[in-house]
Amino acid sequence: MTKIITRDGDLTDELHEYIKQEFRGVTVEYIEVYYLDYAVDEKTYTIDKSRKEKVFTENQVEKNSKAFKSAYYKALNKK
Repeated sequence: MTKIITRDGDLTDELHEYIKQEFRGVTVEYIEVYYLDYAVDEKTYTIDKSRKEKVFTENQVEKNSKAFKSAYYKALNKK
């Protein structure tokens, strides 16, 4: 399992979530990777330590994009 450093410098695990969604009339199913970190207010850039949210590294965005594209093309071929 991949470890990621959070905003506080703590190590956290990469998480996986099964996603099923409609896209252009096709049901797409894939595994999304992300990690949880404290929420950040976009206007003031303050960290809200009472709430965590999904955050994606550049590598995770690339993995998710490839997984989505692959799942989409597989779903198209099933039709």
